[in-house]
Amino acid sequence: MKSGKDRSTRLVSLTIITCLIALVGLLGPMPIQGRVANVTADCLHLPSFAIVTCLAILLTDRFINRSATTRLLTTIFVILASAAIELLQPLMGRTASMKDLVSNSAGALIAFIFFISYTYQTRTKWLLRVAVIAIAIIAWSGPWQSLLDIYDQSRSPDQLAAFSRDAELERWYFESVDVAVVTGRQTSGSGAENCLCVTFYPGKFPALQLQSLTKDWTPYSRLTFELTGASDNAKPIRVRLRIADGKRVEGDLATFIRDFEPSSIGTQMFVIPLDEIAAGTQGRTVDLSRVRFVEFMAIELDEPRRLRLGPIRLLP
Repeated sequence: MKSGKDRSTRLVSLTIITCLIALVGLLGPMPIQGRVANVTADCLHLPSFAIVTCLAILLTDRFINRSATTRLLTTIFVILASAAIELLQPLMGRTASMKDLVSNSAGALIAFIFFISYTYQTRTKWLLRVAVIAIAIIAWSGPWQSLLDIYDQSRSPDQLAAFSRDAELERWYFESVDVAVVTGRQTSGSGAENCLCVTFYPGKFPALQLQSLTKDWTPYSRLTFELTGASDNAKPIRVRLRIADGKRVEGDLATFIRDFEPSSIGTQMFVIPLDEIAAGTQGRTVDLSRVRFVEFMAIELDEPRRLRLGPIRLLP
């Protein structure tokens, strides 16, 4: 039978562990702006939960007992607490993320393997540590791909979307659509380029919106993009382009709107002078020095339709 002191020390250790996890969970949903900040936060999930799990294991070693079973149960507790945090995030104005949960779990698992590696002989010890490195590389592969895309974007501010890698899709917001990057598509231009294959579904807002983009368009004179309607569409698809800046006019965004009906026979290149975009629609001028988003929305949609969107560029 456990003494009251044993029970109290266990309660204290579990309380401290819970507080540590809650602290990390509360720091996660803090309001951050910009893709760089979001990706940096994604990179910090793994080390944060590795540190929390290390501290939790040290506490259970000190106040409960030093065994592999206790350490494993502590690690599982941290992972379950991480899952609970993700489920509660919608209450804090955020969305639950499986990607974050995987990173958190990887960090907890790394801490557990690090601790148990000391109980094995040299060869097994180093095999376990190699496993730790492998887990970290796999868990960090997504954020690193995103950082690489951010770097490429900074080097080519005139290329708003090239669809060169899946990480580029994080620049977009999708509603009632399915998307897939198609590589090596033959064009009528200089060779093979990538494109985005989009399937629009009837709904309240079937659209894709490019949100992480070059904000200042004043050094350029034209916007270009390619559209191809799928040949199996029952009838031509109608697409509405909407471009908005960061200001509001009479409570609404200042926007430029134009409708297109891309051909299903071949790829069409559309070129829009930025002077026309700046003039806006409905008498509202668009500030080209702080463009907020570029959106492609299917209109008059009564059944699923497919479309291919080619590279989006700003030209001098």
